[in-house]
Amino acid sequence: MYNEELSNQLREAYLRSEVGLTVIAELMDLPYRTAQKYITKERAIKRSDIERKAIVTIAILNEMCDNNLLPISGSKNSSQRVKRIIAEIEKFIESK
Repeated sequence: MYNEELSNQLREAYLRSEVGLTVIAELMDLPYRTAQKYITKERAIKRSDIERKAIVTIAILNEMCDNNLLPISGSKNSSQRVKRIIAEIEKFIESK
């Protein structure tokens, strides 16, 4: 079943956090192009495993934004920035 609200929430969390598609792909354990299709809504979130990954990703990004841990400045495509964001997300998850 297609969950349009979940797609909207994922896109909003992506835009709010400014993490970039590489981070979204890594968090959801998806290829970059697939993550991009979910963010741009070219592909609908229908599968339950993708729904679960999206829910967790949304929760993490929104909570980090609420706690002023995101967004992190710098170019979205910088490999150093991506590594830094992933490290911050891992640290955040471990502190839970």
